[in-house]
Amino acid sequence: MHMNLYLKGYVAPISGYSNHISTLKKLNTIEFKNDIAKRVGADLDIHIPVDLDDKAMLQHIAYRVEKLLKADPDLLMSYMYRLDVEEKNIKAALEVSTAPVHITFAQLIWERQKQRIITKKKYKQDPIEGWEF
Repeated sequence: MHMNLYLKGYVAPISGYSNHISTLKKLNTIEFKNDIAKRVGADLDIHIPVDLDDKAMLQHIAYRVEKLLKADPDLLMSYMYRLDVEEKNIKAALEVSTAPVHITFAQLIWERQKQRIITKKKYKQDPIEGWEF
């Protein structure tokens, strides 16, 4: 089953998205925002306060992306690779998005990190006894 996420003219199919929605509803919103802020903040080398709403978090990400686009686009692409934003999604978004590039990239980063956290929570495994190091 495919459901589409819309990004100002960009459509990214995400498999099993309806399953992710039910998992998202079960997550503690503060814990979820903390996970996103930590993951994105570490990979983009910025501090994102966890008490921000989604829009403000996206603005922080977009500001950092804009700075990187101007100063070191290769480093930004490296960060996006580390954040697991697929190249095909980047190319597709650039082709059809009507938003500025830094906003488009910020939205791709945001959505991908939400998807990763949801998947991680959904398939979380307990530690195996006797495998502690």
